[in-house]
Amino acid sequence: MFSFSAWLLFDSIAIWLTNYIGTFIVGRELDEYYLGLYKTAMTTVNSITNIIVVAVTPVMFSQLSRCQNDDLKMKETFYTYQRLSAVILIPLGVGFFVFKDFVTWILLGEQWTEAAGFVGLWGLMSSMSIVLSNYCSAYYRSKGKPKIALITQVIYLCVLIPTLAIGVRYSFTTLYVSRSLITLFQIVLTILIMRILFKVSIRGTVFNVLPSSLAAIVMGVTGHALKDMIDSYIWQICCVIICILVYFTVLLICFPKTRAECLGLLKRNTVNK
Repeated sequence: MFSFSAWLLFDSIAIWLTNYIGTFIVGRELDEYYLGLYKTAMTTVNSITNIIVVAVTPVMFSQLSRCQNDDLKMKETFYTYQRLSAVILIPLGVGFFVFKDFVTWILLGEQWTEAAGFVGLWGLMSSMSIVLSNYCSAYYRSKGKPKIALITQVIYLCVLIPTLAIGVRYSFTTLYVSRSLITLFQIVLTILIMRILFKVSIRGTVFNVLPSSLAAIVMGVTGHALKDMIDSYIWQICCVIICILVYFTVLLICFPKTRAECLGLLKRNTVNK
């Protein structure tokens, strides 16, 4: 137990460094204004996405730990949580990206307009990272191998730190674009580790989130086409509602398996209440 807890402690420190190392670098190289833009944009997005993470991860970890000796059952459980989380998180990320100016105005106010680009891009990449990467940490721990999560974080830090150090020397735009896109490295690294060490299929992971991704793409194209037609915040709200309807219409009509799973979950929750 001490060994397991020690690895968890070091992993928590590595995660903390991953989240805050950018703040130290930006604070050293840029002035307080850009530090405020950087920190506030990330904190705003994370405060929303973490609502889902905090609700899902403890339950998922408990169920994964219960079936840790049954690889097939464990993979099925992991896929289920990943798939259902993707139904919410992926369109949420696309919504951040498409409606970045409107979201920034709603959450932060007009004076934070310059942070809109970071809010949109980080919202998209953060949502993808949670679904495809962050949940894998619970898989490692439930298998009794928290050191793998630590190693993954350390490798990611070794790439993240120089990326931020180089990006901050050019411009704030270069900084937040590189900070967001480097998340793709973390996703690829995690998927490869899951495939090599735990035999979790890359193809299975891709197809697991494909319905939500395709429906979110259709939603994003629709929102992008509609949002600039009228320069009004009332119209922006209408566009958001239309996009939500488009997303769930495409998801539930074009993907019967996802429809059955979502309706079944809704029915069970209603019966329980």
